Amino acid sequence: MRTLHRYAIDLWSRYAIDLWSRYAIDLWSRYAIDLWSRYAIDLWSRYAIDLWSRYAIAFFNQIR
Repeated sequence: MRTLHRYAIDLWSRYAIDLWSRYAIDLWSRYAIDLWSRYAIDLWSRYAIDLWSRYAIAFFNQIR
């Protein structure tokens, strides 16, 4: 009985960890990359255009 219990725990831990790591990493990478790209590109474009226009206006005002 003890060996059966140990064997069941061994199988459970092996397959549970394998399935968990496979699906968790797959889901995490899919959604994290999707969210990261969406929000990072949005924030980057918003702040980069804002900063670029600010420095460009200041630079052109100094030239004149």
